[in-house]
Amino acid sequence: MEPIELDEGAWAGFLDALSVDAAGAGTSVQVARRGGDSLAVAPATLRPLHAIRYDRERRALEVAVGGAEAARPALRCFVVDPRRLLAAESEHARTILIIDAGGTGTLIRIVVRPGGSRRPGGPFGSRRGALRSRGECHPRARGLVR
Repeated sequence: MEPIELDEGAWAGFLDALSVDAAGAGTSVQVARRGGDSLAVAPATLRPLHAIRYDRERRALEVAVGGAEAARPALRCFVVDPRRLLAAESEHARTILIIDAGGTGTLIRIVVRPGGSRRPGGPFGSRRGALRSRGECHPRARGLVR
């Protein structure tokens, strides 16, 4: 599926719904550098998803994965001043690319569990009206984790 770009006003609701729908699913977080190189923020092994949140007032997006319980995730990644959010879904994974103010991005991959919860229309649910198709998707990223 081609990536869909969400308008900023739809980010919080989309990510909240995705967090509920994909809770516990294996998730990886990677930061891509300019030039296409990739730097893994989370280990190559997938960690259970606890939450993906966007705080519009603080202009920060948080991803929490791993750990034994949601209150104590093993890894929390933050993207400060995100400017674009692109999402795609395949049969086996949901992918979100967040591009920050510096023109660089963070790639989140959520593995879809066979027979797991899936909303009609994919992770986008009924929000498709707030989305617009985007033909290009070039992950350039600067990470907060070095």
